[in-house]
This record gives sequence, structure tokens and C-alpha cells, in this order.
Amino acid sequence: MTHNCSAGELDATLGVVSDAVIDMLNAPIEDARGLPNEAFTSEAFFELEKERLFPRTWTFAGTASDIPNVGDARPTNVAGNPVILVRQKGNGIGVFHNVCPHRGSRLLTEPVVGERAIVCPYHAWSFELDGQIRGRTHYHGCDKHETDADMYGRNDCLVPVRSHTFHDWIFVNLDGKAPPFEDYAGTTLDCFENYELATLDRERHITIDYRCNWKLAIENFCDYYHIFKIHPALDQAFDKVYRRSTYPEGRHLFGEQKITARHGLSTQSNEIVLPDLAELTEEQKSHHFFISLFPNFLLNLFPSNIQGIWFEPTALDYTVMHMWFYYAQGVAEAEQFRGARDEVVEEWLVVNGEDADICHRLQLGRESGAYDGGHFAPYWDEGLINFHKQVAYATRGEGAYAPVG
Repeated sequence: MTHNCSAGELDATLGVVSDAVIDMLNAPIEDARGLPNEAFTSEAFFELEKERLFPRTWTFAGTASDIPNVGDARPTNVAGNPVILVRQKGNGIGVFHNVCPHRGSRLLTEPVVGERAIVCPYHAWSFELDGQIRGRTHYHGCDKHETDADMYGRNDCLVPVRSHTFHDWIFVNLDGKAPPFEDYAGTTLDCFENYELATLDRERHITIDYRCNWKLAIENFCDYYHIFKIHPALDQAFDKVYRRSTYPEGRHLFGEQKITARHGLSTQSNEIVLPDLAELTEEQKSHHFFISLFPNFLLNLFPSNIQGIWFEPTALDYTVMHMWFYYAQGVAEAEQFRGARDEVVEEWLVVNGEDADICHRLQLGRESGAYDGGHFAPYWDEGLINFHKQVAYATRGEGAYAPVG
């Protein structure tokens, strides 16, 4: 549930990203400080993010593979806003606010399959899959139904949410004022050259719970510096000489690492090797790339598989990490590759399990008055301070997050 801040509350909460904080974020990295503790511990700031930050961005909403057929619809929540993802005629995907325009009932509470229309459970008003009003039962009295579409007003239709589907990933822009998705994603889209996303099949979805603010979970995922300490097996698989830091790609983050494993994070014990994705370059066949699309969706690109990752902010200090696994066409279902696919998933479960305690410690550390936003290591933390800046600018509605038009 969203909470609209009063003027006094807004002024106080925006103090978390005040001009002084912006100045500290923009200082030379050796002298810079990160966001103050309140950015991770204040319920008011968490509500402000849902009200201001997420609506100004393109935010992940769900996967197209969860609504594969016409008439499939799935309710979900995006930054406190209930929405419906709908597979429409012509195979397109529409997103609507999950509320009936008549008397405000929640339309869907569970996924539906193969429906011809979306029907309100309260008075049975029905809506086409494109959101247009279809019929109003007993509207003019008992058994006097309204079916003449020409008489319907615009306000009787479902309220659409601006959306964009990139491969299997559905993004929404809640305030409708962000630049087009392609412009928002920018040069990160160049990273997908040769990966032939249209041929990939989804194989599995897993979740991991983190007892920390969503921003700390993302910071940790993008932080290469901690790998030697928290993930010793993974550390052995990474080339120590190759660049092991996260750096900005505009408002987003990018990382790359030379790897020794062919299909997993660190090992390849299974006798059956997953085939590489088609058309990759030699560099792509020997590297792991990751992209963090601001605010909270990431992608891992490996030679033989890709993961989509969503850090869902379920509470101020609780985040659910979702991971979807994709493989080359035919590999996701083939029995001969089951062991190799299981190994990939198990490695991620181990690595993310190793992160769970430290993420909770990061949250606990933000309760200390002695912490001043932290210091940054120039070699490792260029990307992390950029992430802090994006949080501040998006919350303030400035820079790249100022309304377009």
C-alpha cells in the first residue's frame, strides 16, 4: 500500500537526499560519502521511493512466459501499485491497474488462464483484453444490460500502464513520463548482440529471501570486491588479472569477468556440458557479463545460459530475489542436460546463500550512528557510488529522471 507524503513529511524525507548529500555523492570518489543511514532504515523514505523513485523509471513487472496464451492474465505488485499483466489478441502484452473503474474492486487476486474477458467480481462489469469496457450487467435495472459500446465513456475502461516487453521481461513506467525504454536502457542493449534472445527458453524460477533493504541487496550483487572473502570457490574461478569491478553505463551498471567454467559459476563437474548459445564471439564464450538496469532488475550473461534477476522490495528491510534461468532452444527441456542445469541452479543457491548473512549485517550496520555513508574504494566502487547517485536523482526527479516533454 502506498502512502502519499504530506508537504511536511515530504520536506523532511527529501532531506535524506538533500543538496548536501548530493554534494558528498559527487565529491571525488576518495572523499565521497554514500547515502545516509535513513535511506535504508526510514519507512518514510521507503514510501517515498515507491511514490517517487520507481514510478519515474522503467521498472520490472513480470515475465511474459508466465502468460503464454491469449487470455492469460496475472496480477502483480509494482512498487506498491497493483497491476495486471494480460496476454492480448495478436500475442501482445498489456498492463493495467488492477482496479475496477466502477466501485474500485480489485479485479484479480490470482492468475487466470484463457479468459475471453476480465470480469469484475463485484457487479460483473466486463472488460476486453485490451482494457476496453465490454459490458455492464443490469446497468439500467434488472435484466437491462448495457452492451452498446458506443455509449461507454472513456472513464469506464481499465486504466492502462505504460509498458514495454524486452524478450521475456515486462517493464512498466508508472508515471508515463520516462523516455522510451530503448533510450532508458541505452548502451546496455548493445551487450545482447549475438545472444539471439528470441531463441532462448525459460527453464526455472527460484527465489531467495534477504533480510535487508532492496538497495543493499543490489549493491552486494554488483560488488566484486567481496568475492574473495564471501565466495572462495567463485574467487578461484575468476581471472585475478582481468578487471573485476562494476562501472557505470549511464544510469545503469555493467560488469565483465573472464571465467574458467563453461556453463556455471565456478565448476563443471557434470559430464554433460551445456552447449554455448549460438553465434557468440570468442570473447563472449569466455566471459561472464552482467547488467544492472536501474532500479532493480539485473541480467547475467554466460556462454550457455542467461539469468534474469529481480530484487523485489517487499518491506523496508526485506527483499525477495527472483531468478529466471534461460537456455538455448531445446536445452531447457532436454533430459540429457538436466544434471548440468541442476548444477547451474545449485551453484546460484550456494552463492546467494553465502550472501544472505552479510546482507543482513549490512542492514544492521545502518543502525549505527557512527556510520556516515561509508567510504569508497576507487578501483572497486565506481559503480556503487553511481547507483547511490541514481537513487538520489530519481527520488528528487532530477537529471535523467526529470519528466520528458
